[in-house]
Amino acid sequence: MRLKQLKLAGFKSFANPTTFHFSKTITAIVGPNGCGKSNVIDAIRWVLGESSAKQLRGGAMSDVIFAGTQDKAPKSLASVELVFEHTQATGENRGILHALNLYQELAVRRQINKEGKSDYFINGTKVRRRDVIDVFLGTGLGARSYAVIEQGMIGRIIDANPWQLREFIEEASGVSRYQSRRSDTQKQLDTAHDNLARLQDMVSELTAQQKRLEKQAKTAQQAQTWQQQLDNIQQQLLLDDYAKAQQKQQALRNDYQAISQQVLAKQQHLAEIDNAHQQTQQQISEQQQQLQAQQHLVQRQWQQHFETQSLLKQSEQNLNNDRARHQTLAFEMQRFADYQQDLHTQQQQAQHQIAPLPAQLAQIEQQLNALQNVHQQTQQQRDHIAKQLIALNQQKTETEKQLAVSQSTIRHHEQQQQQEQQREQQHQRDLAAWHTAKAAFEQTFLPSDMADFDKQLASLGDKITHLEASILARQEQLADQADEVESLTRQQRQAEQQHHALQTEQQTLQNLLAQQTAITARPSLLASNSAAQQGLSQLPRLIDQLQLTKQGKKFAPLFDLLSTQFAAWHTAHQTAQQTEQQTEQPPTKQAPSLLPHLMPTAVFLDDPQNTTNAPTSALLTQSLSTWLPLSTLIAAPKLTLFTQVWLNPQPVSLMPATLSAKLADLPKGHWLLLQSMDEQLILVNHQLWVNITTMLQQTINKTTPLRQQFSHERRIEEITEAMLQQQPQLQRLNNALQEATISLQEWQAQDQAARQQLLTLTQQQQQCQTDQRHYTHRYQAAFDQLQQDKQRLDAQASSLTHTRVGVDELLDKEHTHLTALTHALSTLQPTLQQHIKERQALDDKLSQQSLQQQTWQQQQQRIHQTIATAQLQITASSQQLTKAEQDQTRLQSEYTQLQQKIETQAKQLPKLQQQLAHQQAQLDESNHKHQQLSDALSHLESTAQSIWQAQQQAAQQYEQLQQQSHTAYTALALAQQNQQLIGAQFAHYELSVPNDNEPLIALSDTQRKNSEKQRETLKNQLSALGAVNHAAVLELAQVNERLQPLTTQINDLTASSEKLQQAIKHIDQQTKQLFMAMLDQVNVALNNLFTQVFGGGQAQLVLADNEGKGWQAGLELMAQPKGKKNSRLALLSGGEKTLTALSLIFAIFQQQPAPFCVLDEVDAPLDDANVARFTRLIQQLAKDVQFIFISHNKLAMQIADELKGVTMPTAGISKLVSVDMTEVEAYLL
Repeated sequence: MRLKQLKLAGFKSFANPTTFHFSKTITAIVGPNGCGKSNVIDAIRWVLGESSAKQLRGGAMSDVIFAGTQDKAPKSLASVELVFEHTQATGENRGILHALNLYQELAVRRQINKEGKSDYFINGTKVRRRDVIDVFLGTGLGARSYAVIEQGMIGRIIDANPWQLREFIEEASGVSRYQSRRSDTQKQLDTAHDNLARLQDMVSELTAQQKRLEKQAKTAQQAQTWQQQLDNIQQQLLLDDYAKAQQKQQALRNDYQAISQQVLAKQQHLAEIDNAHQQTQQQISEQQQQLQAQQHLVQRQWQQHFETQSLLKQSEQNLNNDRARHQTLAFEMQRFADYQQDLHTQQQQAQHQIAPLPAQLAQIEQQLNALQNVHQQTQQQRDHIAKQLIALNQQKTETEKQLAVSQSTIRHHEQQQQQEQQREQQHQRDLAAWHTAKAAFEQTFLPSDMADFDKQLASLGDKITHLEASILARQEQLADQADEVESLTRQQRQAEQQHHALQTEQQTLQNLLAQQTAITARPSLLASNSAAQQGLSQLPRLIDQLQLTKQGKKFAPLFDLLSTQFAAWHTAHQTAQQTEQQTEQPPTKQAPSLLPHLMPTAVFLDDPQNTTNAPTSALLTQSLSTWLPLSTLIAAPKLTLFTQVWLNPQPVSLMPATLSAKLADLPKGHWLLLQSMDEQLILVNHQLWVNITTMLQQTINKTTPLRQQFSHERRIEEITEAMLQQQPQLQRLNNALQEATISLQEWQAQDQAARQQLLTLTQQQQQCQTDQRHYTHRYQAAFDQLQQDKQRLDAQASSLTHTRVGVDELLDKEHTHLTALTHALSTLQPTLQQHIKERQALDDKLSQQSLQQQTWQQQQQRIHQTIATAQLQITASSQQLTKAEQDQTRLQSEYTQLQQKIETQAKQLPKLQQQLAHQQAQLDESNHKHQQLSDALSHLESTAQSIWQAQQQAAQQYEQLQQQSHTAYTALALAQQNQQLIGAQFAHYELSVPNDNEPLIALSDTQRKNSEKQRETLKNQLSALGAVNHAAVLELAQVNERLQPLTTQINDLTASSEKLQQAIKHIDQQTKQLFMAMLDQVNVALNNLFTQVFGGGQAQLVLADNEGKGWQAGLELMAQPKGKKNSRLALLSGGEKTLTALSLIFAIFQQQPAPFCVLDEVDAPLDDANVARFTRLIQQLAKDVQFIFISHNKLAMQIADELKGVTMPTAGISKLVSVDMTEVEAYLL
C-alpha cells in the first residue's frame, strides 16, 4: 500500500484546488519560508482524524479554512483527500483489513464548513471519525502516529514521557487494535455487571414483595369471608329499613290528604272576602276619579288667575320702563346733533393745510434727479480705478507668495543643514559608544568561562552514570520482591475470602435453624385445638430433643424430610409401671402410631434406662445385616419405636416380588423404611404400605416449609472444622506478607532516594546546560550586535557626507531666486499707493453726494407723510359724520315707536284688572266642591280598610294551612326518597326491589339489635385487619411470573460475564506477546541503526517499571554514543538527540513499515555530516517505505526522486510547482 495523491481545496493557504501526485518513492517538498509547505503536513494529519486545532497551529478548527486575501474572497469550505493504492492484502502486502476497504484504491476525505462541522468520507461514503481511525489501526498511520513527523515533533519525542514512548511501540506492534477491542469488551463487561447488580436488586425486591404479598393474600381471604357475612346482615337490615320506610310513607300520605281538604275550604272563604273587597275598591276608584277631575279644574282656574295677575304686573312695569327710555332717547338725539357740527369744522381745517404741499414736492424731485446724475458719473470713475487696483494687488500677492515659498525653502534647507550637523555629532557619539561596548564585550566574555562549564558538565555526567547503573541493578531485586508481595497478597486475599465465605455460610445456616425452630414451635402447627391436645403442648417436642449419631448424620437429608412429623410428636419420661404396661402390649398395637394421617400428634415415652436400642443377634438375618435400625442413627431420645423401624440405605425397586423378598426377613411388628428408584420414601410392613414423601409434602404445603435442620447442623460442623484448619494457614500468610512488605518498602525507599538524587543531579546538569546555552547565546548575540552597529555606523557616515553636499547646492539656488522676487515687489509698491489715493478721493466725493441725496429724500418723505396724514383725517371725519347721521335717524325712529307703545299700554291696564276679579270668584266655588268630594272618599276608604283586615286574617290562616300542607308533602317526598335510596341499595347486593302492593314484615327490636350487634362485630374484625390488599392474590401471581425470567436472565448474565472476562484475559495475553516481541525487534533494529549513524555505541528501549506494573510500564530510551557513557536521551547534545530519535522512528519503520513517512524539516538542527547520515538512512528505508519530506538542505534535496515546489506568488495563496529529478537529469545530459 502506498500514497498516490493528496488533494487540497480551500485548506489554509491552498485556496485553489491543488493535487499532489506522489508517483516516486522519495518526494521532497521545497520552497521559501512561509510559503505553506507545513500546511501540507497539517492537511495529512487533519484528514487522518486530528481533532485538536492547537496541533494544527490554529485557535479553532474552522481556522483551517482559507480566510481570504485582499484580492481573493474567503472560502466557506475546506476539503482534503488522501488516495491510497494497492490497499488490498496480497502476498507480502498486508493492506488494510477493514470492511470499508472494498477496492484496490482507498480514498479518505474530510471537509469542514464555517460552523466547524466536520464530515468524513471513505470512497465517497459518509462515515464517522471512529471509522477512519479503525481503518488505519495497526497500519502505523494516524493523526499523531510515528508516520507523520512535523516541526517540533522530534523535540516532543526527545521530551516524551515513558507512556508516550510506549504508544509508538504499541502502534507498531498492532496492540492499539487489541486495546480498542479490550476497551469495548471491558465496557460490555461493566454493563453486564451493572445489569446483573440491577437484576439482583430486582430479585431481592420481588422476593420481599412475594413474602409480603403471601401475608396480604391470607388476610384478604379472611377479610372476604367476613365481608360476605357482613353483606348478609346488611341485606336483612336493608329489608327491614325498606319495610319501615314503606309504613312511614303510608302514614304521611294520609296526613297530607286531610290537610289538603282544609286548604280547599279556607280557599273558598278567602275568595268571598276578596270579592267584597274588590267591589269596595271599585267604588273608591270611581270617587277618586271625580275628585281628581275637580282637582284638575281647580288647578286650571288657579293657573289662569295667576297668569292674569302676572300679566297685569308685567304691563305696569313695561309702561314705566318705556317712559324712562323715551326720556333717554330725547337726550341722545340732542348730543348727536352737536357731534356732527364738530366733524364739519375739523374737515375744513385739514383741507386748508394740504393745499400748498404739492408745489414743494415737485421742486424737491428736480433736485434729486440732478444729484443722481452726478453720483453715477463719480461711481464709474471709482469702479475703473478699483479694477486697476485689484490687478495690482493680485500681482503683488502672487509675488509675495513666491517670496514666502522661497523663504520657507531657505529655512527648510537651513534646518536640514543643522540636522545634518546634529547627525554628524550623534554619529561621533555613537562611534565612541561602539568602541566602549567593544571593550566591555572583551572583558565580559572570557575564554575560560566555557572551560568551566565543560568541567562542571563532565563531573555531573559521571555522577549520573553511576547512579543510573545502581538504579538499574536494583530494579531486578525490586521486581522480584514486588512479585513475592503480590503473590502473598493474592494468597492472603483468597484465604480471607474463603474464611469469610465460610463464616457467612455458617451464620446463614444458624439463622435458618433459628427461624425454622421458631416456625415449628407455633401452636398453629397442631391439627387440633382440643383440651387434650393443648395439654400436649406442655410436653417437650421430639424434634427439639432429637440428636443424631455420627453414622446418622450421613442420612441428614432423610431426617430433614421426617422433621415435619417429628415437630408434631412429643416425648415424656416413663415410670417403671409404664414400662411394664408397654411391654405387655403387643407390638402391632403401636404400629399405627407411625402413620401421620392416622395420628397427627403423639406422645412417646423416653426411657433413659432402655438399653435395647440395638437389635438382638437373633434378628440379624442376611437382609437385616444390610439394614440400619433408627436406634443406631439417633443418639437421643431413646425410644422403643426407633428399634422397630429399619432403614434400607440403598434405593430399591417397588416391584411386588422385590418387596416380598425384603419383607420376608422383616420381624413381625417392625417397619421397613426404604427409598425407591424415583426418590420416593416408602414406609412398609407386612400389612401396610405408605408413601411418606407424598404425605409429608401435603403436610408441608398446609403447615410449614420443609426443614433442613439436620443438613444444616451437619454443614455447620463441617464449616467449623474447615475454619479451624484455616487459622494456622492465615496466620502464616499474614506473617510472611508483613515481612515481605517491610522488605519491599526498604528496597523502595532506597530506590526512591537514589532516584531523588538522580533527579537532583539531572536538574543540576540541565541547569548547567541551560546556563551554557544562555552564555553562548548572549555571547553570539552581543557579537552580532557589535557587528551590526559597526556596519550601521559606516553606512551612516557615508550617507551624512552625501546629504550635506546636496543641501548646500539647494540653499544657494534658493537665495538667488529670493533676490529677484524682492526687486519685483519693490517696483509694484509706488503704483499701488497712487491708485489707492485716487480711489480714496472718489470715495469721499461719493459720500458727500449720498448725504445731499439723503437730505432731499427725507424732505420729500416728510411732505408725503403730511399729505397722507391730512387725507386720512379728512376721510375719518367723513366716515364719522356719516355714522352719526345714521345713528340719529335710528334714534328718531325708535323714539316715535316708543311713544305709540306707551299710549297702547295705558289703554290695556283697566281690562286686565276686571278679568282678574272674575277669575277669583270661580276659584272659590271650585274649592268648596272639592272639599265635599274629599269627605265622601274618606268614608269609602274606612269601609275598605275593615274589609282588608278581614281578608288579611283569612289569608294568614290560608298560608298556615298551606305551610302545613307543604310540610306534610315534604315529609312524604323525603319518605319516598328515603325508600328509593334504600331500594337503590338493593342493586349493590344484587336484590330486586319489593313491590309496594306486597306488605313487608319488619324485624322486631330484639332481632334488629342482634343483627346490628353482629354487624358491628364483623366491622370491628375487619377494622382490626387494617388496610387489606384485595389484589394481593393477583399481585402474588404476577410477582411469581416476574421472578422466573429474572432468574434465567441472572444466569445468562453471569455466563456472559465469565465469557467476557476470559476474552479480556486472552486479549491481554496476546497484547503482552505482541508488545514484548515488537520491543525486542525494535531494540535490535535501533541498536543496528544507532551503530551505523554514530559509527559505534548502543541504544535501547527499557521498561521504566517504577510502579510495579511489569510489562505494562512505560518506556525510556537509553543511548550511549561511541566513546560516551550510557544515559537517557535528554542528556545528549542537540544533534545526537535528533539522530537518536530518528533512529528510533526508522527502527519502528523497519519492523512495522507504515505506507508512507512524512518528515517536516527534521534535518534543521543537523550539520552536513549528520545530514549525510540522515539521507543514507532514508535511502536504505526507501526500499520498503514511501518518503515525503520538507527540507531547506541541498544535500537532502539531492536524494529526492521528485521535487514539489510550493511558492506564494500572491500574498496568502500557495501554488504547486512539480519537478521530476529524473527528467532534469536526462535534460542536463
